[in-house]
Amino acid sequence: MSITEFQYQLASAVKTNRELDVWLNQDDPQNLSDVEASLELFENAVQSLADPARLEHIQAKRSKLEKHKAWQKRHRKKVQQQRVERSEKQRERRLLSITLASAPEGEEPAREPHSRTRIKELSRLLHRLTVLRDLRRKRLSAQGHFFPEEGNEFFDKIKAWHEQEEKQEEGKKKPDETWSIHSDDHWQHMPLDKKAYRFWTSGNLERLRRTRQDWDQYLVHQDVVGPEAKIPPKFVEPVPPANWVWATHLEY
Repeated sequence: MSITEFQYQLASAVKTNRELDVWLNQDDPQNLSDVEASLELFENAVQSLADPARLEHIQAKRSKLEKHKAWQKRHRKKVQQQRVERSEKQRERRLLSITLASAPEGEEPAREPHSRTRIKELSRLLHRLTVLRDLRRKRLSAQGHFFPEEGNEFFDKIKAWHEQEEKQEEGKKKPDETWSIHSDDHWQHMPLDKKAYRFWTSGNLERLRRTRQDWDQYLVHQDVVGPEAKIPPKFVEPVPPANWVWATHLEY
């Protein structure tokens, strides 16, 4: 139920109450039936209007309506104030433009004192922020926090050491161009494995001698012609499997 309907029912109840008062004062027996019917309707209306749940609902609606009216009032006041402030700013801009246009060359505008005051305020704020920053840094330093900008000397030492280590590693990785491949060290049409050749030529001589002695058992006569005439200097690709059985073994 809306507040308007509630007010309408309340007004109807008040009107019925007044009519009952008039009829009771007349003492007319003919109006007795009408008075009883009106009295019953009046009691029903009063009971309906006196319902606590309905009264609470109407009170909540009324409170909400009053809040909305108060907000509208504040909103209108705020909009009006914004209009006034906007007009004031426009007026100030027009006055400033007129003043600047009419001022002679070399004359500073009248707002210079305001700018100086603003600069002083910002300078004081910067000083306070700097002091606060120093206090926080001191507290963090006491807790063991490390600030990189304060340890440039330490970082320079670490950087120099790291660069020196990188140079040493590059020197170790740099290939030695002093070795050369002997003309007899080849294997038919296959290219020579230069990495393995360089490894054995630059390694321990005693180890190379023992390895060559181990390989001597595979030496053949010089007149023998064929793949077995010389030990290949690198891995030789095997022939493909003879049938599908060997192929399955290779897959697994």
